[in-house]
Amino acid sequence: MKNYKSENLTKAQVIEYEAMSQKGTVGFIEETVFHSLIDHYCISSKIESALDVIEYAIEQYPYSASFYSRKGEILLYSELFEEALISLNIAAVYAPASVTISILKVKALTGLKNIPDAFEIIDTTKSIAFGKDLSQIYCCEAILHESTGKFNRMFESLRDALTIDPLNEEALEGMTWAVEMSGNYNESIEIHSAIIDQHPYCDQAWYNLGQAYTCLEDDEMAIEAYEYALISNEENEYAYRECTHTYIKLKQFEKALECYHDTKGKFKLDGALLVDIGYCYEMINDLKKAQSYYKQAIRLCPRNDRAYFQQGECHGRNNQWKKALKSYKKAFLLNQRKEEYITGLAEAFYQTGDIEKARKLFQKAADTAPETTVYWLRRAEFLLDIGEAKAAIKVLDDAEIYTEGVALFYCRIACLFYLGKREEALYYFGEALIENYEEHHYIFRLIPALTVDEDIVRLLCKYQHV
Repeated sequence: MKNYKSENLTKAQVIEYEAMSQKGTVGFIEETVFHSLIDHYCISSKIESALDVIEYAIEQYPYSASFYSRKGEILLYSELFEEALISLNIAAVYAPASVTISILKVKALTGLKNIPDAFEIIDTTKSIAFGKDLSQIYCCEAILHESTGKFNRMFESLRDALTIDPLNEEALEGMTWAVEMSGNYNESIEIHSAIIDQHPYCDQAWYNLGQAYTCLEDDEMAIEAYEYALISNEENEYAYRECTHTYIKLKQFEKALECYHDTKGKFKLDGALLVDIGYCYEMINDLKKAQSYYKQAIRLCPRNDRAYFQQGECHGRNNQWKKALKSYKKAFLLNQRKEEYITGLAEAFYQTGDIEKARKLFQKAADTAPETTVYWLRRAEFLLDIGEAKAAIKVLDDAEIYTEGVALFYCRIACLFYLGKREEALYYFGEALIENYEEHHYIFRLIPALTVDEDIVRLLCKYQHV
């Protein structure tokens, strides 16, 4: 009832003001009413109208710092930094000890890239500010350090802000970026764990803790932190996205889908999220549902290259290679530097009988990501499949310039078997088993007949416990 009465009062004040304004004779208005009018127009995004009100307010209250300050703030957020600074300087004359005005001046100077003067104001204001005001000053200092690329200093300023006010939202949100850029993951864990000890339902602190663990590749701890962030605030969209993403990273697709269904309807689904959900269904072999999400993603954003690629992957799993080719082509046309798209397209050309196009694209994928073993292997496997074992060995020689891995060794051994160099292949197979026994199944995928080869079985028994 109180809010209802307040809204009605504001509406009446607006009607009365606008009637006077249209006549060009705005009579005496109390300061509180002027502030209500300014709030109304700001909330309605009628910035020009808000500024008009402020001009009338300044005429009636020429020595009021608050109206000059509000004018400066509105101009500041309209990115009219010079005009904002003029108004804020006048405000500072009437309220020289106002920390709020000093903070706004710092932001205006930052917008004008006048960093030295902004730092000077911060240093002066630190001596008169305390409590939450001082915490806010440290936030401003962090912004200045960020603008000059000093991310360690940015982190330190935000740490100081949170030491004073652990629930400073601006500082907590800024920490996400500062930690990522400075790499202070362990210290971030200490800071946010301490905040959580005092304020266990601070969802942003839980989220930042999860981010630090994610960067340290401790995914289990990260998931726990993101889940607590969601318990503390079901509306924390970033925590929700990171939680589902981490479940996907850990290949816990059912859990990722549970997370999605738990928060269904709370957030607007965008193309990236729809593809993530589709991918989870794809990984649990519910290809029909996966395709429905990929189609939704494409309807929402027709240039969603990842959705087209995953669509191609589903068609490939169903051996519908003509359909897969169509989807892979669309993904590739939208992003021609994505090595997995190039490989998908190469595979589709190969499966539909266009060997030469496949050959060029498998080479292009390896050239695009030379440090990634899998693309060299797929190129070599393709050459083996079409009976070009010598060319495959040459590819493996090139691969070893850029990358390494026992899979390359096993692939080379398969090439030797294909070329009839059995003794050499068996010798190197023994060497590969010593280096990495667990990966030996890869060679059976290339040459299934070797699973019952007596010499191969003997070597497997010999090196099984080495």
